[in-house]
Amino acid sequence: MVAGDIVYNQVHMMLAETDPRTREEWIAANDAIEALEPRIVVSGHKRVGADDSSATLKETRQYLRDFSRIADEQPTIEGIVRDMMALHGSATTHGSSGTRYAPRLRGAA
Repeated sequence: MVAGDIVYNQVHMMLAETDPRTREEWIAANDAIEALEPRIVVSGHKRVGADDSSATLKETRQYLRDFSRIADEQPTIEGIVRDMMALHGSATTHGSSGTRYAPRLRGAA
């Protein structure tokens, strides 16, 4: 299954343009792919050399859920980045982590 931008593999996700509703839709898209029972899932964004395992579906959902929870708990981008790095620090980044999470953390345009 070529999942494109729906599934990330060991990299921090670009969440700057998401809100709680779109993150839930993203999780639902992962659920739909998983229902097809793919053996191989090719992510649109992945760490070089990462395995194309279907486990990335679960990992993507968990990352999105962790982000949504932390974004609700933390009042600053710095706090969100700190807490996400504590949970997902082994993921690689493509640029600044803070810019991957701002500006629509609470649904503001």
